[in-house]
Amino acid sequence: MRSSDLKRLFYITTLSGTAFCLPVSIWLLSLFTILTFISWILNGGFIKVKLLTGEKKEILIFFSIYLVYLIWMLNTSDTRTGFTELRLKLPLLLFPLVTGLSSPIEGKELRIIITSFISGVIVSSAYGVLTGADLVFSGNNPSIMGYAETDKPDPVSVVGRTFVLAEEEISKAPRHAVIRLGLPMGEFELMDLTGAVDIRSKGMRSAEAILKLYPEFEPWPALMSVHRYIVDKLWAPMSKKGLSGVKTGKGFYTYDGAKPRVPEELCGDMHPLEILAPGLNCAAWCVTNGVGSVDDINKIFRFAFNWPKGIFEYINDYGINEVVKILKRKQKEAPDKVKDFYAADPFLLNWDQQSG
Repeated sequence: MRSSDLKRLFYITTLSGTAFCLPVSIWLLSLFTILTFISWILNGGFIKVKLLTGEKKEILIFFSIYLVYLIWMLNTSDTRTGFTELRLKLPLLLFPLVTGLSSPIEGKELRIIITSFISGVIVSSAYGVLTGADLVFSGNNPSIMGYAETDKPDPVSVVGRTFVLAEEEISKAPRHAVIRLGLPMGEFELMDLTGAVDIRSKGMRSAEAILKLYPEFEPWPALMSVHRYIVDKLWAPMSKKGLSGVKTGKGFYTYDGAKPRVPEELCGDMHPLEILAPGLNCAAWCVTNGVGSVDDINKIFRFAFNWPKGIFEYINDYGINEVVKILKRKQKEAPDKVKDFYAADPFLLNWDQQSG
């Protein structure tokens, strides 16, 4: 076999290896990227660089994409992540250069590369099915109770890495907690839409009148205490000021039409469990006191509130230990009048036995 044929074979082999590793491994992908670049040099690639100023100048468009990442490095405080991104985006710089200044890939060679990519997808999928591997967790440090949303991801595949990057982008959104949970809208948006500060303030007066005559009517005094506290400190004052939500143009948010304008100072990094944990505690109380079963409560959230899944189903995503931990912290930090509301319900404390 001639030297030129061997060099061409090495080039196609490294490209095929790169295609195979795309869905399989970040580290192997980096290795084959380097090997592909070496094979391009061996095939006389540098001799053709002068074509970039002539008939192959369109390749420079891809260079400009990589240049954007370089420019943004000047505006970042997280240089470690920045250099990681530059490394992961290196194919944007190398592959247009390598393939654009090499002999065209056609026929049998193209079929080999495509087959390699498909094989990589099959191998990656089969590995995940057979081993229970997660896209964003390597499995090198397995959790006894299984992975939860609060665990630090360490993906080993390009697909997993992409998911992690997507999560990081979502976390920057003003409504990221609601987006992460897949909810149709946030609690404050719902209250603004329905004018709840008016309704609940008036409803509290009616409830107080009923309880004055029939004090035994309230089955959960802790819930009434927190409701009374929020009416007194928040809802009633808002109602008096005309901050009723969409109908007045301002409530918890300011509205231009039906869309809320969320101030940047309210776009902090709120973990979704800060929203879910108290709701889960209320749902657990309903199960403990015979209001309904877990399935009944889940159906209410899916069909009445249009949630993507029942509230108890989120426990598998975040872990019961994290739910209880947040409730205990909230109970410790809450005013004395409402501490009992955050006391974890026995149904949650015994969740593993109940769900098992």
